[in-house]
Amino acid sequence: MTRQWFLPTFLLGLTVLVFVVVLIEPTLTIVGLVRGDSFYHMRSASYWQRVIAADGASSQISQATLDAFDSDTRAIPLLKDCLAHPDPNIRRPSIVLFQRCAFYHDQVIAFRGLLDDPDQDVRFQSVCALGRLRREALSAIPRLSQLTRSSDPNIAFAAKHALWNIDPESARRAERWAKYTSALWDFSVDFPGEAERDLRTEESIDADIHEFSAWSGTSRFAVALSFVRPDVESTVAERYEMAAGFTADAVNGDVEHNTLIEQCGLVGRDQKIIVADHILRARVFVVGNRVYQAQVVYMPGQLHSEAVEYFLASLVVNWRPES
Repeated sequence: MTRQWFLPTFLLGLTVLVFVVVLIEPTLTIVGLVRGDSFYHMRSASYWQRVIAADGASSQISQATLDAFDSDTRAIPLLKDCLAHPDPNIRRPSIVLFQRCAFYHDQVIAFRGLLDDPDQDVRFQSVCALGRLRREALSAIPRLSQLTRSSDPNIAFAAKHALWNIDPESARRAERWAKYTSALWDFSVDFPGEAERDLRTEESIDADIHEFSAWSGTSRFAVALSFVRPDVESTVAERYEMAAGFTADAVNGDVEHNTLIEQCGLVGRDQKIIVADHILRARVFVVGNRVYQAQVVYMPGQLHSEAVEYFLASLVVNWRPES
């Protein structure tokens, strides 16, 4: 080989060598240096993005990845870049990792910015992540309130759940909770939305039942008023037991508890009945010959526990036999 061809040939060979090394280098260090990547644990952002993308594609973050980022604040700059990456397979796992590493303030800013992400799973995870931050995420309330009316039922439910965690009053306002008062039957209760009234006859007990109800998603909130027949000879305690058994039989469920509770000057029963894939929670008050029952039927995981407790506790019965 003549000297005049040596240098070009050498440079070409070096270029090919570098190109091959870049292609097969498992740590992508050279790629990272060329791109000007940030580094974490002596690995470039390009390397970590490849690792996280693989976890995202498998829909499960590996234990090795979790251990590598284990609550390490030094990973925050890298993960911020990952949350802005165009690949949703990188953005989705990065939400979980960012929760483990970042300060609350940084999390709120990052997840608020992802509430309108084009990827449905990223939006859903961001809503859930904000809910876990509770009062730290107060600034996200306006957008979360809008998302409670999303056409996507999963997003709408997640937004409602998040608001109950962050600020219950904002959750009730977003769901349009309002007090319903019956002057005729002398009770009041808070419903999530406008209540409907119904009168039906329950043949098994030969009694009319006045019912007031409202829906929130797949959950039904209701207040039922019935009357004890004059010819029925039973104590109040027996009536409470019968009420729980009757409700369980009517829905083909099992009574989990039927415990004493005092509310608004009345002593009644707090009940929980398990029905196939649903739960029925109720509070029952026998007042003279009247039986008032506040009741919520919902699927596990589809209604925030505070919403259940708030509704049941909002029942106020003012009627007394002497009145």
